[in-house]
Amino acid sequence: MKHEGREAYTVELNGRPILARIEEESQLVYKGESGKVEGPILINSPMAGKIASVKISVGSTVEEGQALVVLEAMKMENEIAAPKRGTVKEIYVQPGSLAKPGDRLVLIE
Repeated sequence: MKHEGREAYTVELNGRPILARIEEESQLVYKGESGKVEGPILINSPMAGKIASVKISVGSTVEEGQALVVLEAMKMENEIAAPKRGTVKEIYVQPGSLAKPGDRLVLIE
């Protein structure tokens, strides 16, 4: 079903129907023959929240799965991890700043 121009679903939670909308499409990432993510990748915020901490710095090398940013949303801390090994080229947020779904967080090359 469409709701406010977006695809929406009715789901049941604890016996109550709830309308759920897809807020944004997931970011497409190119995977080479080896199945690894190739090229630079922009990590976006998956949800609205406050940046609790930034765990990396520009120029640092990160491993796949390493925590980049901690995003606090609904009184829970969510670690945003690196999808691949690489070098941090840009950091677009700082501790205390607010992020909306889809906002740029980090660029890894």
